[in-house]
Amino acid sequence: MNDSISEKENILSSLDDALSHSKIKKSEYIKLDELNKHKSELHPPKFSPRLAIGIILAILIGIVTGQSTNPNPGYYITWIVMCLCVIPFIFPTVWYAISKSNYKTDFEQTEKSISTLTNNLMNHYASYTNSIQFPVGFEYSSPDILSELKSLIPSGRADNVKEAINCLEDDIHKWKMLETQKQIVKNTKEAANAATANALFSAGIYLNTRKK
Repeated sequence: MNDSISEKENILSSLDDALSHSKIKKSEYIKLDELNKHKSELHPPKFSPRLAIGIILAILIGIVTGQSTNPNPGYYITWIVMCLCVIPFIFPTVWYAISKSNYKTDFEQTEKSISTLTNNLMNHYASYTNSIQFPVGFEYSSPDILSELKSLIPSGRADNVKEAINCLEDDIHKWKMLETQKQIVKNTKEAANAATANALFSAGIYLNTRKK
């Protein structure tokens, strides 16, 4: 019994030392989390069918212009009509090009920042000298994770660091499942509300028609 208590005290002491070491770079860990979240939220712009139509029309204009050596009034009318058809597709095309360029720049800058920050934190992680080695791997070395791991041992849910990590990963998995279920419920409610609104709208039109 005493040996078990002593072992837990040693584990908690080791985690305390690691936490103190990790807190020195707490702001960098927070920044890394923010960058990873931002990266996960980045999505490339979608290529709209309207863009394809605009490109095809532009190609056709080029073909018509290039093939006409002796233009007549009908040629000019055709050319003007085709140009007018292209105009509505110009802005979506420009928007797509700008959005794609911005996405690429943002993604590359975010990747670079994540790589630089990760290397700095790994160097700090490797500089730990309080004991033979850091009690957890680098992926669990942020202050928030270490604090959570530390709290799991005295609570009785874990007897060692490995069990604490397993509990933490299980909690994260359950949280993700719960968030997914919440989203499903939200989408279902929104769909039901939309269906109810449509039904009421249709009923209102029907009643107004009957009154007339």
